[in-house]
Amino acid sequence: MVVDSAALTVPPDGPSGADWSIRLDGVTRSRAGERVLDGLDLTVAAGEIVAIVGRSGCGATTALRVIAGLERADTGTVRIADGERVVTVFTHTTVPRFGGVRDAVATIRRRAGDPDADLHAEELCAVVGLTDPDAATHRLARGDRRRVLLARALASGARILLLDDPLDGLQTYERAVLRDRLTEHLRARGMTAVWVTRETAEAAAVADRIAVMVGGRIAASGRPEDLFRHMGDPEVAAVLGPVSTVPGIVEDVTVDVWGQ
Repeated sequence: MVVDSAALTVPPDGPSGADWSIRLDGVTRSRAGERVLDGLDLTVAAGEIVAIVGRSGCGATTALRVIAGLERADTGTVRIADGERVVTVFTHTTVPRFGGVRDAVATIRRRAGDPDADLHAEELCAVVGLTDPDAATHRLARGDRRRVLLARALASGARILLLDDPLDGLQTYERAVLRDRLTEHLRARGMTAVWVTRETAEAAAVADRIAVMVGGRIAASGRPEDLFRHMGDPEVAAVLGPVSTVPGIVEDVTVDVWGQ
């Protein structure tokens, strides 16, 4: 069944016939008369990690909200493969106010009927680098609160993870360590993830594919090594890193730089 402008669609051939987990076709979304998503097309394969990068206001967070069903697209279709659950971690998501770290994670496992919820909660705490499972959640630093949110997301058992700057609040070294641990865990479990980040180096480190968003649509998409090697669009190049541009004319393999 395909439902226009809805964040839940089951493909006619069922999950066994679909090689994707998420598919967006021609999705638009406007707020206060301003177009935030402008004909967004994005397909994420089952088990693929796609990193979305872009300047502030590019529409990446809105895209996640539309995929999650938290906002409704104005036009277009959003499809989630049949039977797949989606879990989100947004920058504004809060941790439980009361209780300890272990219990905050174990609660999610208990809801799933896990008889070893506490044990598995401690394992997930280790994955995200929470060294004190008995710590009170309300006393945690901002970075550790992010770790709790990630552990709870992993505990949910969902196969699709939507992450909005998930490592926000961590210092550089801790961010890199958690980035690698989380990516390894996602790949080991065969999870599908859409990872929004403002850090292009982070995107290159975690993703099978990077999608560059400009003006509410995907301006370029590809494997990190290919995308950085072939940046033909100035807007894409500006997102991926500092660049210097010079006017000139390209003829075959020769570049005639103006003024030289």
